[in-house]
Amino acid sequence: MTPRSMRAHTFAATHFGSCEAHRTHAKAVHEALETLAKRAILCVAPDATVGEVLDRDPESRCDAGDSLDQVELQMALEEELAQPSLVGRALGAWTAERALATLLGPLRDHSKWEPETVWLRSVRGLVNERVRYSEGCICAGSAAPSNNEMQRTKPAQATELRR
Repeated sequence: MTPRSMRAHTFAATHFGSCEAHRTHAKAVHEALETLAKRAILCVAPDATVGEVLDRDPESRCDAGDSLDQVELQMALEEELAQPSLVGRALGAWTAERALATLLGPLRDHSKWEPETVWLRSVRGLVNERVRYSEGCICAGSAAPSNNEMQRTKPAQATELRR
C-alpha cells in the first residue's frame, strides 16, 4: 500500500467505518483532495469544507493544472473574450467544474450540484453524494438522515440550532 492510499484508508476507516460503500467513496474523495492539493493531506475533518481542506477562498480560483496549462488557458480566454473580468469568471468556473469532476469522479454526471458550490461542500457531503448515486450502502435505513441533512456540515447545523 502506498503512503497516499494508506492516508486515504485511515481517513475512511476512521470516519466511515461502518459502511463499505462509504469507506470506498471516502478513500476516493481523500485521494482526489490530495490530487487537487498537489500535496499530502495528513488530517482531514469530514465536516471541513473543500475550501478549508485545500486552503482556498471560495472567491479565488485555484490552479488549472500545471502552470504552463494555466497560462495557455488564460491566454486563449483573453484572446477569445477580450475582457479581463470575463476571463477571471471563465477561469473560476472552469476550475470549479474541474474540482467537482475530480472529487465526484464518474458520478459527476449524476449529481445536480452546481460547480460554484464545490468550495463550500463538506468532505462528508462529497462522500454522501457519491454514495447516493452508487450501490451498496448499508447504513441508509430509516434512521439515516435525509439527503439534505447528509450534505450539511456541522457548523451549519450549529448555526441553525442557535436561531
